[in-house]
Amino acid sequence: MLVFLCGMYSCKKTTTPPPANPTPGTLTATVNGTTFTTPAYAQILVPGRLDIYPGVSTTDSLLVSIFIAGTSTGTYTLNSTQGSLQNGNEGEFYHSNATNTSFTEYWTDTTHTGTVTITKWDMTAKQFSGTFSFNAVQFHPSATGATVSVSGSFTNALLQ
Repeated sequence: MLVFLCGMYSCKKTTTPPPANPTPGTLTATVNGTTFTTPAYAQILVPGRLDIYPGVSTTDSLLVSIFIAGTSTGTYTLNSTQGSLQNGNEGEFYHSNATNTSFTEYWTDTTHTGTVTITKWDMTAKQFSGTFSFNAVQFHPSATGATVSVSGSFTNALLQ
């Protein structure tokens, strides 16, 4: 009986449980020649809509966010007017000062456009990867007409 019990325990498969707090991927962006990297996350707040954004960074005051109305790999055109998050595809660039007391925000619109290509859509691992490139126009604190050129990639953006 002892030999049988020892044999049973030695044949038992062991599995490693997934980490309690999975590590987010990275988002790397170049904005008008300045490159930065932050953690990358994704959310599906509205069915059929993926929002990709960086984590909070204490060293960078530069952020890129991408919002797409889509649920699969493919290329999406970023050309929606700011504020139409529920039904359009948008790219956003945000820059704040060191004390976070003032900020400048740029968005794509029907004139300032771009694309995002989702190359990995893995709902099992809850990760998304892809590339992006867009031009955006300043709308906050005022609509000055100033523009930025943004490009980069996100790897394994973690769905929250």
